[in-house]
Amino acid sequence: MTEDAKKARREYMRRWREENRLSVREYGRNWRRNNREAMNRYAKKWRDANPDKVKAYREAYWQRKAEAEQKNL
Repeated sequence: MTEDAKKARREYMRRWREENRLSVREYGRNWRRNNREAMNRYAKKWRDANPDKVKAYREAYWQRKAEAEQKNL
């Protein structure tokens, strides 16, 4: 496939996904539901390989939660 053909296909697929957003969303939802074990294995593998990113995410999560709680008081 030529580079121009690859670009044209990418553009076509981008437009198709925009126009069929609900179908794409439903397809992804069904795929994740039917492949839950595979998704869980992938997530665990990523967490095990990136403990520093997981820690940073968790710290940021609790920080945002504490700030939101202060705003609500």
